[in-house]
Amino acid sequence: MFKRNLKLAYRILIKNPLNSLITIIGLSVGIGCFLVLSLFVWDEHQTDRFHAKYDNIYCVSMNYLVDGKPMFSIPPPAGFQNVWDEVAGIEIATRAFASEPVAVEVGDQKFYEGGSIYIDPEWKQIFDFDYANNNFGFVTDPSKIAISEQMAEKYFKGTDPIGETLLLQGEPFIVENIVLPPPSNSSIDINFLISFKKRTQEGVDINSFKEGHTPYFIVSNADATVLKERIQGLFDEKLEPSVVEAELIPLNEFYFGDHSRFRLQKSTIRGKQLFIKVFSVIGLLILVIAVINYINLITARATERAKEVGVKKTIGALRSNLISQFLMESILITSVAALLAFGFCELMVNYFNALIVKPMDSSVLLSGSFISGYVVAVIALAILAGIYPAFVLSKFRPIKAICNGTSTGKGGSSWLRNTLITLQFCITTVLIFGCVVIIGQTGYLVDFNLGFDSDKIISVKSSEYSKSHIDLIKSELKDVSGVEQVSVGNLPGIGWMSSQKFGEESVNVALNYVDDDFSQMAGLNVIEGRDFTEEDKGKQNVIINKTLRDLYFGDGPTVFGQLPDKDNFLIGVVDDFYFSSAKNKIMPLELMMHKNEFANILIRVNESSNAREVVGAIQKTITDADPDNVFEYHFLDEQFDNQFKSEMTFLSLVKFFTAISVFIGVIGLFGLAQFSFLKKVSEFGIRKVLGASSTNIIQILLRGFLKPIIVASVFGLPIGYYIMNDWLQAYSNQIDLSWSIYGVTLLCIVSVALVTVLYQMVQAIRLKPVDTLKGE
Repeated sequence: MFKRNLKLAYRILIKNPLNSLITIIGLSVGIGCFLVLSLFVWDEHQTDRFHAKYDNIYCVSMNYLVDGKPMFSIPPPAGFQNVWDEVAGIEIATRAFASEPVAVEVGDQKFYEGGSIYIDPEWKQIFDFDYANNNFGFVTDPSKIAISEQMAEKYFKGTDPIGETLLLQGEPFIVENIVLPPPSNSSIDINFLISFKKRTQEGVDINSFKEGHTPYFIVSNADATVLKERIQGLFDEKLEPSVVEAELIPLNEFYFGDHSRFRLQKSTIRGKQLFIKVFSVIGLLILVIAVINYINLITARATERAKEVGVKKTIGALRSNLISQFLMESILITSVAALLAFGFCELMVNYFNALIVKPMDSSVLLSGSFISGYVVAVIALAILAGIYPAFVLSKFRPIKAICNGTSTGKGGSSWLRNTLITLQFCITTVLIFGCVVIIGQTGYLVDFNLGFDSDKIISVKSSEYSKSHIDLIKSELKDVSGVEQVSVGNLPGIGWMSSQKFGEESVNVALNYVDDDFSQMAGLNVIEGRDFTEEDKGKQNVIINKTLRDLYFGDGPTVFGQLPDKDNFLIGVVDDFYFSSAKNKIMPLELMMHKNEFANILIRVNESSNAREVVGAIQKTITDADPDNVFEYHFLDEQFDNQFKSEMTFLSLVKFFTAISVFIGVIGLFGLAQFSFLKKVSEFGIRKVLGASSTNIIQILLRGFLKPIIVASVFGLPIGYYIMNDWLQAYSNQIDLSWSIYGVTLLCIVSVALVTVLYQMVQAIRLKPVDTLKGE
């Protein structure tokens, strides 16, 4: 019986090659998309699980409190490493301080590199990274270092780096070990491992409870709530009581949380719960669209099988026999589609990995447990997709089926088909609407007016030498042809942040260190008071932005002089500008003359000058003045744009999978349109004989497909609005969901439908009644 049903299923497939091809392609693409997005979600939840103590590893941080409310998060001071044994339940702990990118030098190679982590000996007991040898002196000896295999290949090019010397920020280190490439699901970015004792040589008191703030990773089997209370008690004892709140972050939450301030992870779309949820939903919806396609195409062809069913029932076939035959066809189609989906999935994984920083490991798809589960899922999907067509086809009455070639005529299949088409295009409408909104929002942020001329400013990373000789370097840079102005500052970014009280409200206030040329260099508008001058050096004079001015004085006049409850003296107010990110609203800001505490040299260039020549001249000027410095520059607008890198990657993937969903819908609609045209070709011939024009025929043809699409739009657009309006709330600066977005979405949907049935429209125009009616 099984072999006979399999043969029959195969014959049906090859009898209708176009229909079979459309069905298999739609289903395979849908399953492939679902596979790759499921792999992404699964891989995300496997991150860092290769560490044996994964379930018991926590990151310890603390929230700074004002009036009992957390204002911002900061790591604990370095001295707590010596007192964790006072907390019952903590087995081991390590500090893990990730520095800013450092200048790395080997021979004539000089680059800035991130991923430098200062650690304690307990690091290797907590994290299960592999090393090239068993020499771990680097965890206690500040003169030694372990480097990643990637850094070894980059700087030592095939030679053995063990025992060789490299310079970090001009300091020599002997390479003692190599960190082997971790599993692809590792989230911690490691290029260099350095003993935490090295921070002592950098001027940090590593035993202090006031400085050297660093994240801690601990291992504990204790209840997290109880452990947090014990750590809070230690914080209250060593620090001022009620000033900070203990924060205990499990390793999995550390990955999924926003802990970029710790600099332990690369910026990527991974580790974001929102993206995981979106891709989960998209994967599920694409699979639903593919299954709907299958059901539609199979039920649409039901009338062609009616005589076959009638004959089989006449000669004694039972309904159960017919159901098993049709389910076997469904299993065969789904199995072929599932096999093709593997290849399609591998192609998409490569595309995925080209966009994201931490690639997915697709080898899990070849594991025995996955394959066995996949086989069961494919069979279940085949039964789920084929059960309705099987019951519809098997219930045809023999007499009517043989005589008329139709079913009972109640229109149940047609009604279901139209409902499924409506549902399919409702989902597609939501996806297209979301895609249009994401495109609009991302473009809006990238092109957002920051309040200063970011596209004309070059940012050069400062060195210790340039900080102490900045006046000389500025003077020489101003003489470079094409340079308009030179200043210093932390753009984009925040130099420091404090909490201030305004009435009953506590507000975070940013502080950036600049110089007297900053406002002119950035094109800022000083709306009240005056700008900095050379005489303000060494004084507590500050300029504030309009947002902070409104907090201080509200609708009243600005009072210059000493600020309330502060030692600072207000001398001016600048108009608001986005100094950190356009994602968030403008923070209150203080600008103060620097004391060699700036991060970058900021150079405004003439718009009409040759950028390459100006950059070359700037590089020569800086390297001549500071030969040991690694020259690294960025245009400021590019740095701000890079803040939206994850959004741009997310947008690319959403556009890709939206296009896939549209493609699946298109090929399904094409199959249905072709079937509908062939079914009505005699009717169209008669209509033409009776005087109907080609336009009348096209109208009839389109009416059957545009109606469910319009209904789908009526339901899909409000759903899309609800979802995307909620998504936009994460951004302080957001686009309006105007009528143009609805119009673009409708235009896309209708255009897709028209293009899909274009072939049938051409057939209708070329239709000749003599050809269609000669067999009647």
